[in-house]
Amino acid sequence: MQVSETESTRSQIPYATEEELAQFAGDKSIADYALSRKMALMELSMSSFNETMGWHGTKLSEVPVIVYDYDSKPKYYEFIVMTTAGDPIGTVTAYAKPETETSLAYVLPEVRDYEVITKGGNLKMFKGEYPHTFLGIPSKSGDAPVGLIDEEGNAIAEVPLSDEADAAIARINAYTDEEFAEAYGEETDKATEINRIIEENQIIAENAAVYWEAASDMEADLATVTDEEIIEAINDSKGFYTTYSEHIIPFLNNDTLKRTRWAGWCGPSVLAWIYRGYFRSYNGTNLPLHGTLTTLPGAYDNDGRVKSAYYSYYNFYGPNDHKSSWYSAQSAKIDGGLYRDLANACKIEKGVIGIKGATTPKNLRNAMNSVSGGMLYMKITTNHTDHLWNDDPVVSLTEHLQHYSVAIGIKEGYLHWEWTFKLFGKKHRWYTYHGKSGEWLYVMDNGHLIKNNGYYPYWDHKYPNWNPKYVVIQN
Repeated sequence: MQVSETESTRSQIPYATEEELAQFAGDKSIADYALSRKMALMELSMSSFNETMGWHGTKLSEVPVIVYDYDSKPKYYEFIVMTTAGDPIGTVTAYAKPETETSLAYVLPEVRDYEVITKGGNLKMFKGEYPHTFLGIPSKSGDAPVGLIDEEGNAIAEVPLSDEADAAIARINAYTDEEFAEAYGEETDKATEINRIIEENQIIAENAAVYWEAASDMEADLATVTDEEIIEAINDSKGFYTTYSEHIIPFLNNDTLKRTRWAGWCGPSVLAWIYRGYFRSYNGTNLPLHGTLTTLPGAYDNDGRVKSAYYSYYNFYGPNDHKSSWYSAQSAKIDGGLYRDLANACKIEKGVIGIKGATTPKNLRNAMNSVSGGMLYMKITTNHTDHLWNDDPVVSLTEHLQHYSVAIGIKEGYLHWEWTFKLFGKKHRWYTYHGKSGEWLYVMDNGHLIKNNGYYPYWDHKYPNWNPKYVVIQN
């Protein structure tokens, strides 16, 4: 009998076993998976995520797939979104560590391919550049994992830090003074940025403590309430209200554009995608999108524009893809030289910090200005929120000059709930909570981060988010 793709995907999902979950049952630094699930369900229902994702009538898996932190403790719980028929269609990633004032970490439009994990024996997922994960074997709770590798099988030489603030400070300290000035601008310095991280981290910790204390107060009673009862109470506004605000940049919120990407080095690829959002052609060459691309006979095998039923991409991966001679010839065939001109301006053949293909923020900004003829320019920003509301995409630099992604939407929220249970006709146990749930960014890149989401943008709870950012502004 032939197994359907849905059945195959369902059978590959490596849900945590009772024994695996029981290891952390008494660890106060870890949120109970059932509580984290119920809190994520509440937030998912109170926000517009269900509507945005088309998930009305779906159900979250009862147990999660665990994504570990570098201390061999759970960092995230991946709950699978199921249709009424039990088909997996999406992923809600909840926080396993109660370190921020929400349980809802990521909202992903697909279910990742777990095959590499299920075929890997004792391998488990570690947070990596989530949703792009690392793989390894957890050690004793509190200790570093064994044999950490990335999804391509490359060994991770040094186990990263678990604490988000410590890791952010370490990244700043790793910059040379010149690199820091390029990434963060001349108006600040390392000491100022480190102090900002310390201060903001303290506020985050205080708000998180309030949120999770309120969640813990409800834990026993939430365990007696079904998902349907929670959703019904929220839909009927019995005890819940919220002030969520969501905005996706309209001209970039185009399904055919979101299903098209430039697949190459992240700097020029992200800029090429942004450029296509503003302009339909480059040097007189039309830049077709997913859907239009599928009508071009022979386009995929011969000239590098690759497509599937779900996405299309301009392919700039190859054995010498950092060399100008290779990507220039490829670009001349498929995008009128757009990627070539961006990559040359980004100086990816030279690279930075010993990495061929990497680029600096300064080169990135020069590249965007150059290919747009000055119609688009980039600048450092410390206020990405207002820019996104003003329809300006925001490029984020992650790690140490190693990856660029772009945010094209934002969701901000304040949660408010009052939960009253009725027993024998009387009201009991009145819980209240009022607090900010942070912000989520709608993220796109060259495929590195979005590959586990059907190569489609996803919602990322970027709080805390201490990465340097650069806004793209149209003149």
